[in-house]
Amino acid sequence: MNPDPTGAAPASARPASAESVNARPVDEAGPAAWVDGLRKRYRRRVAVDGVSFTVGRGEVVGLLGPNGAGKTTVIKMLLGLVRPDAGETMLLGRPARDPRARARVGYLPELFRYQPWLTAAEVLTLHARLAGVPPQHEVLASVGLADRAQDRVGGFSKGMQQRLGLAVALAARPEFVVLDEPTSALDPIGRADVRDLVLSLKERGVAVLLNSHLIGEVERVCDRVVILDRGRVAASGTLGELLGGRELRLHLDGVGPEASKRLGNGVRDGIRDGIHDGIRDSVRDGVHGGVRDGIRDGVHGGVHDGVRDGIRDGVHGGVHDGVHDGVHGGIHDSVRDGVHGGIRDDIHGGVHNGVRDGIYGSVRDGEWWTIALPDDVPTLISDLVGLGVRVHAVEPGRISLEDRLLTILRESR
Repeated sequence: MNPDPTGAAPASARPASAESVNARPVDEAGPAAWVDGLRKRYRRRVAVDGVSFTVGRGEVVGLLGPNGAGKTTVIKMLLGLVRPDAGETMLLGRPARDPRARARVGYLPELFRYQPWLTAAEVLTLHARLAGVPPQHEVLASVGLADRAQDRVGGFSKGMQQRLGLAVALAARPEFVVLDEPTSALDPIGRADVRDLVLSLKERGVAVLLNSHLIGEVERVCDRVVILDRGRVAASGTLGELLGGRELRLHLDGVGPEASKRLGNGVRDGIRDGIHDGIRDSVRDGVHGGVRDGIRDGVHGGVHDGVRDGIRDGVHGGVHDGVHDGVHGGIHDSVRDGVHGGIRDDIHGGVHNGVRDGIYGSVRDGEWWTIALPDDVPTLISDLVGLGVRVHAVEPGRISLEDRLLTILRESR
């Protein structure tokens, strides 16, 4: 039986081209993955546009973004499965097209299928042989398949096949693991097992690139996050950089009216900033559209009526009055419709952000207050103490990764 139905040689057995091996010097101490300026176009659609990021040794990096953001395409270019139109990639200090680099990389693709007539142990042995390493059957135990090692894959559920895919990705004891939707079709216990597995890889110094739509899992295991939208990096950084520094939580006792008012400054600033952003976008979208329509309908109509009446009553006066009435009426009506519509649709987002960033302070949760992070925290605390407030704790507040992701994606569009 041909172990590879396509007849292709395993990646580690193919000869390396001089270009792929010698394009850059080998840096064994470099990051596990290095991506610089990747671009890929499929006919008229730009799938990836200038994506750059790194995955450090022993680091877990999450790749997030909506469907069609380019995440899987980036992964395939990083692993040499798709040729980029532009940009460079390095794996474990070597050019990504070098088979010697890929031999130390484990990969769980988003979509895969194993030969249904093989047992789980045979699938693992096959892929270990393709990688040129002895099979490590204990990895089946690490993904919860120890008691199904001799069962044929054709009888596996989707969740069990997903577990087997994880075992195959770890078969060669890789130094860098790429997981594309590893928790797909897994039940809550399976997702917890994957989370524990990723954390154990991190403890062993294995780098992980994790592409997942389960934001809660990403938030629990990742050191850094790269957010893609429309083929570009919309944001990246540590979880602390992406989530922290926006709010301040205070455990307070003895908050009187004056202290409540002082805390309200943070609330007011949060609302002001959030509403301002919403109104700014509404004005830009709604007013511009309204003024444009108002000028088109009001000015043209006003000038037409004004000129007509101006010929009869005096061009200057007629035009002036006609333009004034037409423009004022047209803009008034169009701005009313455009702005009110824009504010109705957009200010909700601005108010929501403002509320999220600041208004929490106006709703006490027992003795805890949450306000927008002020410019000068020590001064705020000093003022509160001077007003007789007992300050028990001060800590940075954090929003959820899901909220932050949605905000970033809205801002990038």
